[in-house]
Amino acid sequence: MEGNQPEAEICIKCKTEFHGVSGYYKCNSCFGSVHKDCVNLTSSEVRCMPLQKKVLLLICDECKQLIARMPYIVKLMEETKRELADLKANYRKDTYANVLKNTTSAPDSINKPSLPTIIIRPKSQQNIGKNK
Repeated sequence: MEGNQPEAEICIKCKTEFHGVSGYYKCNSCFGSVHKDCVNLTSSEVRCMPLQKKVLLLICDECKQLIARMPYIVKLMEETKRELADLKANYRKDTYANVLKNTTSAPDSINKPSLPTIIIRPKSQQNIGKNK
């Protein structure tokens, strides 16, 4: 029945298994487990941890690094959002007529695709030149 046993939890700091139920804490951010000895808590912080309404959050080192990078990540996201808004505004300004105007001003061999031309004549002129 070894297949039904849960996987042993491993400390996210020292990468070793836990021995005993009360030998670790959980990170309040990623919920990873860490040994009591790997946390570097003061004795008063250790006394606060088992309280039901704890006022102390335990954040692992990896989550601390992510949290420290958040202002930079938010700044990058805001810059990207502004760039997209500018692109969207410029796209709306660039109408089909402007595109055609710009393509006809360049040499024919560069910008004019070889598309078939369809000439639509009024019905009164369609029979001109046909034998009746």
